[in-house]
Order: sequence, then C-alpha cells, then structure tokens
Amino acid sequence: MEVAENIVLLPCLEELFTRNCDQLRSAPSHFPSLKKLEIDSMGSSMPIANISSNLATLTSLSLKKIKGLDCLQDGMLKNNKNLVYLKIEECPDLSSITSLSLKSVHISDCPKLRCLPDGLQTLVSLEELDIRRCLELIPDMHGLTCLSRLYIEDCPQLSRLPNGLEYCTSLKSVHISNCPKLRSLPDVLQTLVSLTQLYIRRCSSLVLIPDMHGLTSLCELSIYDCPQLSSSPTGLECCTSLQMLKIISCSRITSIPFEQGLPSVRELEITDCRELSSPPSGLEYCTSLQDLTISFCRKLTSTGIHSLPPTLHSLAICYCRSLESIPTLRGCPSLRKLKIGGSDGVISQLVTELEYCTSLHSLSIIGCQNLKHFPDGLQLSSSLEILIIRDCPNLETIPSLENLAHLHLHLHELQMVTCGGLKSLPGGLNSLTSLKKLDIGGFWKELDSVPPFQVLPQLESLSLTGI
Repeated sequence: MEVAENIVLLPCLEELFTRNCDQLRSAPSHFPSLKKLEIDSMGSSMPIANISSNLATLTSLSLKKIKGLDCLQDGMLKNNKNLVYLKIEECPDLSSITSLSLKSVHISDCPKLRCLPDGLQTLVSLEELDIRRCLELIPDMHGLTCLSRLYIEDCPQLSRLPNGLEYCTSLKSVHISNCPKLRSLPDVLQTLVSLTQLYIRRCSSLVLIPDMHGLTSLCELSIYDCPQLSSSPTGLECCTSLQMLKIISCSRITSIPFEQGLPSVRELEITDCRELSSPPSGLEYCTSLQDLTISFCRKLTSTGIHSLPPTLHSLAICYCRSLESIPTLRGCPSLRKLKIGGSDGVISQLVTELEYCTSLHSLSIIGCQNLKHFPDGLQLSSSLEILIIRDCPNLETIPSLENLAHLHLHLHELQMVTCGGLKSLPGGLNSLTSLKKLDIGGFWKELDSVPPFQVLPQLESLSLTGI
C-alpha cells in the first residue's frame, strides 16, 4: 500500500528482496535510501514500475521471471546515476532496453530481446557484459575501454562478434559458447594485448580462428567442440604467457603446430581430435609442462617425443588405438598421476620404467582392448595410493597383489571395472591393510571366488556391480 505524502516509509532501507510473490500487483513508490533491489518471480510488472518511479539511489538491480515486463523504463536506468550492476533473467516478454549506464550487465533467457541499445559504446564504465540465450546482434563496442570480461553463451542467431573489439583495451576474458551460426572470430582479436583468457566452446560452424601472435598476455586458451575447425590457431609460440592450452573435440584438426615450443605452458590437453595424425610439434620444448593429456586421438601413432620434461606431475595417454609407444618415463621423478591405455607393448614398457616413478600417487590402466594378461614383474612405487584397472574387456588374469612390491603400504583405493574376461579377482586383497575404497564391477564371466571382505575392517566404501 502507498502511504501518505507526509510520511517517509522505511527511510533507512537499503536492500529489498521479493521472491515468489506472483499475486503482487502494486507496491509503494518511495524508498529514499534503497540501493539493492532484487525481484524474483512476479506475475505482473506493475510493482516494479511503482517502486522504480521515484528511485534515484540504486546501485544494483536484479530481475527474474517477471511476466509482462517488455521494457525497462528509461527513467529507472537514467535516474539512478550510481547503478553499476544489472541482471535480467527469464523475462520472456522483454524486447528492449532503452539505455544503459553500468559497470556490469547480465542478461539471460529473454528470447524476445534481439539487440542491445545502439548506444552501447557510450558505456565508458562498463566492465562486464554477460549475454546468454538471447540476442541476434551486439552493437559496436569501440567505446568500451573499461570492458574486462565478455561472456556470450547460447545465442543461436548470433552470426558475428561485435565490431570495435580492438578498442576494448582492458579486455582480459572472452568466453564464446554454443553460438552455432558463428563462422569466424575477427582478426582484431590478436590486437587484444591485455587478453588473458579465451574460451571457445560448442560453435559448430566455426571454421577460422585468427593468428594469435599478438596475444602476449594470454594465459588460458580452450577450444572445445568445434567440429568444422580444420586447423588450430597459428602464432601460439608468440603467446609467451600461455600456461593452459586445451583443444577438445575438434574432429577435423590434423595438426597442432608450435614448432618453437610453448615454454610457459603448464597444462596441455588434446582430446577427441579424431583426424590428428601427427603429434603437436615442439612438444619437447614445453619445458614447464606439468599436466599432459592426449586421448581419443584414433589416428595418432606416436607422441613425437622420446622423453618427457622432468617437471611433469600428471600424464594421461589413453584411447589412442593406433599408438605404438609412449615417451620414456625414466626422466619423470616428479610424476604423481599416470593414466595409460593402448596396446600390450605400451603396458610392457611400463613394466620396465615404473620403478623410476618414485613419486607416483595414482596409476590408471584403461582402454587396453587386446590386453589378456597383466605382465609379471610390475613394480609399483611404495607411494602409490590409487590403482585403477578399467575397460580392459579381454583381460583374463591380474597377478597377486602380494607380488606387487610395497603395494600394501599406502594403497587407499582399488578399482577393477569392466574387465569382462576376468575369471577371478587377484590374490592378496587381504594384505591391503590401508585400503579404504574398493570398486569391483562390470565382469561378464562368472567369478570363481570373491574374497572375504570382512578381513578388511578399514574399508570405508565397497562397490560390487555387474558381477
């Protein structure tokens, strides 16, 4: 209810939240100190019109699930000179926003909103723009010199990024996701010397990413699920600050060149690049590499290098069915996590080299289609805490765990899953006095015996499935 003009209602109120008030049709119009207004789920836009009619003190405005809200009142945004944060979600009738003067704008799930106001470039203070599930066009951005974060997700009609990106000299983070009509990124992208993060995901029509030789501040680059992209970006060796590079589910890429190496990269992942026939060139010059993953690259026959950097902490090479060998592990004293899958020859190589991995914490042997017998003589580090054997459908025998030196000392987790050929579990389970988690499952044949788990009172988790 409105109050008389000579009465000040809640003169000190700074924050007002209304949630799930679908029947509310009116509200007072005088809140002289209100700074933060959040309205979630309302059956009418009239209360917003009432509350905002005299407001001039807002700094933050959040609107969600407001029926009938087709336009934000011009006065709401213009009169509140200190408004810096705007978030609008799931307002199906919203079709226009008249003007903006903010630092942070978040708009999502407003299907009728097809374009932001043409005066977007006048927002000299805008620092963050987050657009999801709306918009066909983003206007020129050449005046947004303070913009540091640009996030665009699930905009199916967006066919190009806005013009004027080269003037966004403070831009540090760009996320582009699920924009199926986007075919290329603008060449001016390489002029963004302040850019530290670039994420491109699920852009099914993307065919070109420009050269990146100017991105000297770039720290993280992730390219995910872009099936039409035929080549990885060039100029990566000039990204002297690059620490993370991920190229995932880009099925047409045949090569990933960085001939001079990426000496600053710590994490490198190449996954599900089905046409990749040659390994990343220059991999041996990645002298700071700590985490390397190469998986589901079915045409890859070699990793292209003989030895790995001594800085490596985690290595995963699996589900590359044409792979004939892996780099030697003899120079990896700091290796803590190893996930390997492939041919019998790869496993045989492990037998001779695992003893050099004195810091190994986790070992996973997965996706070995032809492996029938676990090789004898396998010596595991006394530091090993996790052992996983998974997706080896023809594996028939695993040596007694008592024969794997020192395994009983620290092993906390043991998984043997989807090994359909096994007739019996390995002996020596009862010797694993430190074991806390045991997962056995996915056996197709009948097991001859199941060990007496009551002699492992320290177990915290036990899973027996599909036996």
